[in-house]
Amino acid sequence: EIPETVGFAVIGPPIQYAWALYLFNGATLLQKAAQSEGIPKLLLLGTEDAFCSVPAFQSFVDTLPEPKQAIVKDGVDHFSLYVHMPQALTDWIMSSLANGSSDLQAFARSGASKTASCAAAEMP
Repeated sequence: EIPETVGFAVIGPPIQYAWALYLFNGATLLQKAAQSEGIPKLLLLGTEDAFCSVPAFQSFVDTLPEPKQAIVKDGVDHFSLYVHMPQALTDWIMSSLANGSSDLQAFARSGASKTASCAAAEMP
């Protein structure tokens, strides 16, 4: 567990192969993700992903608490998601984490540390 986590992104999750890729620990990892209430999440998948079908992705998204943003890119495969990542990550950071920062660079310089400090201070 990382108590300083201010948010996380799941890019092309290999949901259908999690059992093998995570050494039979996939169910535990999915369960931990489902316990992420209050932590912003970005989830990104292409409709042509060979490692996760859109229905499996949607089932995974449905298990996650808010706040979350799921994006499905039409016609994109697992290894082509990187083309869409910079804009998706920038938009998500600015809308979910930036807390009024004027731009991504300003957030990178100071926003992440302020957000983490606030989250850590709120923990019991």
